[in-house]
Amino acid sequence: MVIIWPIFSKNIHYFDFPHGDHLDNLRRCTSPTILTDLLNLNSIDSSDLFPAAIGDDFDVQNATISAGQALTKWLHSPAKDGQPKRLRCIDYNGQTNFDWINNFKEQFLRANAISSVSYEIHFTVRVTSMQMVPFELVNEWTKEKLTLAKAMKSEWNKSWIMKRCKIIGETAAVQQQNTYENLDNCNRVVIGFFDRANCIGPLSPPPSAEVEEKAGQSITKAACSSDVFPGISYSPKQVESLKNEVLNICKTEHFSCSPIIGEKGNLWLEKVLQVYQITNINHGLMLVGASGSGKTTAWTTFLKALENHERVEGVSHVIDAKSISNDTLYGTLDPNTREWTDGLFTNIIRKIIDNVHGELDKRQWIIFDGDVDPEWVENLNSVLDYKLLTLPNGERLSIPPNIRIIFEVADRKFATIATVSRCGMVWFSEDVVTPEMLFESFLLRLKNEPFISGENANRLLNIQIICENTLSMHMDANGLVPLCLEFAVEQLGHIMEPTEQRLLQTFFSMLSFSVKQLLQYDSDHPDFPPSDEQIANFISRSLLVNLIWAFAGDGSWKSRKSLSDFVRASTTIQLPPDQSLPITDYFVTMDGDWESWLTKVPQIEIEPQRITDTLTVIPTLDTVRHEMLLNTWLNERKPLILCGPPGSGKTITLLAALRSLPDMDVINVNFSSSTTPELLMKNFDHCCEYRKTPTGVVLAPVQTTRRLVIFCDEINLPRPDKYGTQRVISFMRHLVEKNGFYRTTDLTWVTLERIQFVGACNPPTDPGRNPLSARFLRHVAVIYVDCPGRTSLNQIFGTCSSNASSL
Repeated sequence: MVIIWPIFSKNIHYFDFPHGDHLDNLRRCTSPTILTDLLNLNSIDSSDLFPAAIGDDFDVQNATISAGQALTKWLHSPAKDGQPKRLRCIDYNGQTNFDWINNFKEQFLRANAISSVSYEIHFTVRVTSMQMVPFELVNEWTKEKLTLAKAMKSEWNKSWIMKRCKIIGETAAVQQQNTYENLDNCNRVVIGFFDRANCIGPLSPPPSAEVEEKAGQSITKAACSSDVFPGISYSPKQVESLKNEVLNICKTEHFSCSPIIGEKGNLWLEKVLQVYQITNINHGLMLVGASGSGKTTAWTTFLKALENHERVEGVSHVIDAKSISNDTLYGTLDPNTREWTDGLFTNIIRKIIDNVHGELDKRQWIIFDGDVDPEWVENLNSVLDYKLLTLPNGERLSIPPNIRIIFEVADRKFATIATVSRCGMVWFSEDVVTPEMLFESFLLRLKNEPFISGENANRLLNIQIICENTLSMHMDANGLVPLCLEFAVEQLGHIMEPTEQRLLQTFFSMLSFSVKQLLQYDSDHPDFPPSDEQIANFISRSLLVNLIWAFAGDGSWKSRKSLSDFVRASTTIQLPPDQSLPITDYFVTMDGDWESWLTKVPQIEIEPQRITDTLTVIPTLDTVRHEMLLNTWLNERKPLILCGPPGSGKTITLLAALRSLPDMDVINVNFSSSTTPELLMKNFDHCCEYRKTPTGVVLAPVQTTRRLVIFCDEINLPRPDKYGTQRVISFMRHLVEKNGFYRTTDLTWVTLERIQFVGACNPPTDPGRNPLSARFLRHVAVIYVDCPGRTSLNQIFGTCSSNASSL
């Protein structure tokens, strides 16, 4: 109490004294002037405790004054917010002295303009024989009035209201009354002072600022809990052993996580434990939060931790219900034969019930990862309510107790109350996973996980440690990368909605590719390996190039130039010599030196008859840089989207770069407003083959030495359904994130192998275009391709004119 009382005292707006001596105990524990010391206190409820008369020589500092006199002094002291104070008191024992009413009249008539106060006293008189006479007094000097009247709903003339206030109009009086009514809806914290013996003096000392802040955050939670569950104290379940398992997995996976309150990753750890607590109560659970807020990592980490903790295997079945039809999800009934065919969800439930491979002995989680709408989720209400799945053919499947139904969604925009009320809920706010946590996780992986395999593993890991030491100073709280990230999100223009998660994922992918380039160069030159200084120079300068492309690559040339200028003004890393050019006009050689991209633009000769061919691609500064970016993400197995105005050369540049790669096959898929996932499946069937392996079914290109790139042209044309979901984009997100899908023919999970996606589109602001979902864009690098600049135009027309002159 010594620690928390000064914290509570700053936030107290209301006191409830169920017994008359509670105020005396409070004043004895704290201070005789406690009521007037609490500047925010504006409402008191009491039983058998009424105001008492005070004289002109009244001294509030006197510890021997009564609790009733302290109440009178509080009512006659000005309120901090200027609102009227409110006192509600009940005469239970019938022995209250009401002389204070005459005392209040005297104080009112003696008041001057300086001492103007305002209050309401609602009191109930138990003695029915007592005569109470209503009155109304006016003080012309203070422009106030004091009234005593019966309460409107009073029975047997027991309830009265004394009011002192300014003489105001009807409208203001109504607003004042609304203010009183709102006080009843405020959060409350109840503090009981029952032990008179322990109240021996003022509470001290005050807490530290850190303790005050943390305890202050708990006040609101405690207040909400006491409102919803009155009279029940919450004691968290002790899950230390499970928490330790979660921390061990986080350490193995190089996640940023801490058991200490206030440190990085502690809020995410709290969410993991909340998932555990909810799954013990509900068999239906909804994880709600924006893309990148840690939902998937939370349930996967928790499932592993629970498996290690309880020695029970955990199995997850991830379904994107919006990428398949309702018939595929639940099943179909033949109208002629009345024969029922299981769908994906029904098939999973039936396999668990059949228990052929001991499924009932395992923890089974069915994850619906995607948007929730009433057209498909309403069929699960009976499952969430009664653990019973009723099929159209009359069959009923009882859900075993080892099954949990989990919805992983970005929001509940179209989820009905019928579904939400049947689920437990865990909310992942945007601050659950912070950029600082992502920086720490990336650096931990860089320091501990080999990025490539090689003969000299120790040498390669030592290079990664040098890279980690070089990069860590730029990823500190006040380092270059966080500063540039904040500048990019708040100050720069982007062709698609930017999020910190998407920009950082792009940045980490590019930085990983730079590290792999360095490791591969070291492996290829064992006789002349790069020195530690060369390694540090290469990775620090590559950091600058990758940072600008990742944070401003989806913006115009002006945005990249602005970020480039910001980097020049913020960093101590050696920069390219020509300050008039953006940093993106340069690349870093393996020796750690800066070199212009112009040196990489080849001079070609074009046959005269090909000059007018629209498929002819003339290398320029832009095409060379875009080819570099494309190569980066293809090697990192990441999808890429080129976005730009019509005629900027997105499609032809992308196809030319893809077809120039020796081990790459390209399928061009033209999207339209009515494109569905079935279009992608037809292309898979045409260019790939399904193979059974010891680990399951794999879908891969026919030639085992080649990779397949699905080029999705006009990727933002598909029209969303009435619930805002682009089904084909949702399916692609599932493919990219889970690296597989459920085959509808036999309901078997299929893993993708050597298959990637790239796309091109016009800006989403163009007519007929639709913004892509944030959950899909989080996995995608977006590059804005503008019309060729002056340098590229000179290269194009110079090449054409020099070859045309030979005609």
